[in-house]
Amino acid sequence: MEIDDTYLASCPFCGSRSVRMVEGIKGINAYYLVVCEHCGAQTSFEYTSTKVGCLNAWNRRTL
Repeated sequence: MEIDDTYLASCPFCGSRSVRMVEGIKGINAYYLVVCEHCGAQTSFEYTSTKVGCLNAWNRRTL
């Protein structure tokens, strides 16, 4: 299954659906985080080294 932004829940802080997963590099490792483009909420960059882990971390949060 390809993980994309359609699987992300809306922002647990503002309710916006304008959330997206982004990839970044820290040191030599790739990490993922989800960012709300409306209020700036995001998952922790430290613990989400896979897309599935990032998706699960974001979707565990609820309004």
